Amino acid sequence: DFGDHTNAGAYGSMQIHNHGAEETLFAFNPAGKHATGMMKAYADLARSEAALRRSHEELKAAQLQLIQAEKMESVGTLAAGVAHEINNPLTGILNYLGLMIKILSKGELTSEHIQKFQKYLALVESETSRCSKIVTNLLHFSRKSKPELSEVNVNELVLKCIELGHHKLTLQNIVVQTRLDPNLPHITADASQIQQFIINIIFNAMDAMPAGGTLTIETLPQRDRSGIELRL
Repeated sequence: DFGDHTNAGAYGSMQIHNHGAEETLFAFNPAGKHATGMMKAYADLARSEAALRRSHEELKAAQLQLIQAEKMESVGTLAAGVAHEINNPLTGILNYLGLMIKILSKGELTSEHIQKFQKYLALVESETSRCSKIVTNLLHFSRKSKPELSEVNVNELVLKCIELGHHKLTLQNIVVQTRLDPNLPHITADASQIQQFIINIIFNAMDAMPAGGTLTIETLPQRDRSGIELRL
């Protein structure tokens, strides 16, 4: 719609074919300089828009690749610690199972043996659950996913991150103290990126404490409850 610039006497109509269907794009006089200029401007704008769309998609793809690369670097740092975290309970499980096999090989079970078995099996269940939780947390953290907004409990993410870094923290003689507000409001965010952020700042704190010490992590709502604060 060219508004006041149109001149009914000077304009004809241009027809284009779209998949066999003929439709009128707009009216103009091919010989008119004004119409020719408008056509060129329209074509230039269309090309610019397409180029901007391509650039936007390329930037989004590059951002996702950078986030995943940073995440994989953190996973590599965590992997050795997670292996140790899993190895300890697995060693305990094998010991309990070995004891039960040894008792069974001696013959008939007494009531005392049954009580021991119940105790051993409860410990095996507890340690197996612990291993599963550690592996699940690492898998969720390392998974490649598109950013997705959802309701996020930051307190839960803080505890998961501490658990993932537990072995590394212990090796550096760092004790973690938490002051997590139980009434902390949930936030709308991408949980994966928030977890990556928390892991990164914990690692940064560890790098700043080569001789060990106490790492305090605190969460609290902002006064107007429009957001939350995470303090280390």
